Amino acid sequence: SIDLSYFSTRFDNRIVSSTQFDPSQLFELEAAGLLPEGILVRKSNGELESVNRLFINAAETRLKGFDFQISYAQQFASSELSLGLSGTRLLQIRERLLPGRPLENVVDTLGRPNDLRLRGEATFQMGPWSLSSFANYTSGYRNNSVFFDQTTGEPLPANQIVRQQVTIDLQLAYEASARSGPLSGTIF
Repeated sequence: SIDLSYFSTRFDNRIVSSTQFDPSQLFELEAAGLLPEGILVRKSNGELESVNRLFINAAETRLKGFDFQISYAQQFASSELSLGLSGTRLLQIRERLLPGRPLENVVDTLGRPNDLRLRGEATFQMGPWSLSSFANYTSGYRNNSVFFDQTTGEPLPANQIVRQQVTIDLQLAYEASARSGPLSGTIF
């Protein structure tokens, strides 16, 4: 079977942490006088002292993408084989920090969903025994957080690319045949 669904969602006044926004955007909003107070804390000489984690209402978030699932099962005389692949592909996550600001695509940035997630699976079952394998894939993303230089206190954007991740799981299982008692329904 094959399932495919498209989604397009719009959130207004969604509460988010100020640390989820790109630091350059925070500095730009501060310069324009549009940044809510308390997020960027400056020393009396104007140097940046810290970036506080405050919760604010983001003006707008738009999310578009699709989910899919493909599955196949084949029954044999005394066994069964099942295969599957599912995933989500995000086409965009566009956010606007404050009303009147442009929408910015933030997919694949720290603290937000990655644009592609996949999960493949295969299971072979024979009697009470089964062998399963799962593979998970998550696309890479950009770490856009800010660190501060220990000597100067100046902000240093991380701007690191975090590579895609793949995990593989293997499971060998035995299902107890007891119909009643303490082992009923137990899988080892």
